[in-house]
Amino acid sequence: MFVDRVKVFAQAGKGGRGCVSFRREKFVPKGGPDGGDGGRGGNVILKADRHVDNLANLFYEPLIKAKNGGHGMGKKMSGRAGADKIVKVPGGTVVWPAKEEKHPPSTSEQSAIGNRQSAIPVTDPARDEQEFVLCFGGG
Repeated sequence: MFVDRVKVFAQAGKGGRGCVSFRREKFVPKGGPDGGDGGRGGNVILKADRHVDNLANLFYEPLIKAKNGGHGMGKKMSGRAGADKIVKVPGGTVVWPAKEEKHPPSTSEQSAIGNRQSAIPVTDPARDEQEFVLCFGGG
């Protein structure tokens, strides 16, 4: 099945929570804080690939979510960074921002929405292996 238009939902990973802890040892008076930072969330990356010729993989999986970062731990241990989600798209794929509608459009507005001449594209990866970060992960 050939798919050349698809609407997807992309979400970057959330950053992990930090940890609040205090150093407690027998011969260390007033040890002080030793909590770790949370890991950063993963990014959603679009990557142009010459071996991909249509958007069928996004048609069947329209939710693109990167992994969340791990939580911090005691002894100043930082959380694990979330893995990036790399989505392979064919070269020349034009990415448009989605328009959020609060009410259903009337028939006169539908014809205006169908015409995308006024909208500005987000990216157009033309070269092979060209990457674009669609959503940045939390930190």
